[in-house]
Amino acid sequence: MNDSASHDKIATRLAQILLKFNNGERLSLDELVAEFNVSERTIKRDLNERLSFLPIKSQGKFYELESYALGKLNYKDIKLFATLSGIKHLYPVLDDKFIVDLLNQKTQQTMLIAPQHYQNAKYEDFELIAAAILNQNQISFTYKNKQRVVNPYKLFNNSIWYLIAVEDEKIKTFNFSNILSLKKLESKFNINKKVQDMIDSQNSQWFSNSLLKAKFIISKAGASYFLRKPFFKNQEIKTFENGDLEVSVACDYEDEILNFIKSWIPYARLVEPLELKDKLKIQLDEYVKNSF
Repeated sequence: MNDSASHDKIATRLAQILLKFNNGERLSLDELVAEFNVSERTIKRDLNERLSFLPIKSQGKFYELESYALGKLNYKDIKLFATLSGIKHLYPVLDDKFIVDLLNQKTQQTMLIAPQHYQNAKYEDFELIAAAILNQNQISFTYKNKQRVVNPYKLFNNSIWYLIAVEDEKIKTFNFSNILSLKKLESKFNINKKVQDMIDSQNSQWFSNSLLKAKFIISKAGASYFLRKPFFKNQEIKTFENGDLEVSVACDYEDEILNFIKSWIPYARLVEPLELKDKLKIQLDEYVKNSF
């Protein structure tokens, strides 16, 4: 057994257990308790909580990895997950050493990550669309009270999940949460390479056929917070002498602007378009009416 001091750090212990699982070993609670010089309760917490993302199967006091996952788990997978899920930018670097430090219980005590609001996606629908994309099946669903049949190309996330698809030979984005009565069809479609290349290039201005342009003011009191990071894919900022910011944006959906303005009250004031200002006023009046 390795020197117990080398196993005191939770990250080191988890890495060792991960390696054992990845090599196809069948682990017992008693052996892990002895090897790492910790309690059975600690090992159970490792397996049931800290490593809960792994497909671990148990039989009594014995644990092993599901066969389909053997040999597939390493630091590259963690980096890939961080990239795909859009959280890689949260960390100054994401090399093997930093990942080990990040998993270390003592290191975790030095960090506090407060996530912004992210939209929940229904997994069954997510899985159905992903399968349709891979197998080039058309899908049907109801969207804004209209029945649609589309060729799905990509699931896209910028804190809100969207489906990028072709409908009636036009490329469109659909807000995932507004997709209803989703079905995968037997009918197939052929990938349009030009469309695929444009999507893969991640040219955010192209994701919608007609972007909604809006302008709003951020007051001086909120300006420093707004400038810490870009809140919109397409934004232009003009600074006034009094410290206020004039922000021009182009979005796929009006909800992106409305939800932002509502979350930034009292620092944000919508200027245009006028029809969106009217919609915002109706929503705020309704909120006040039902809240007091």
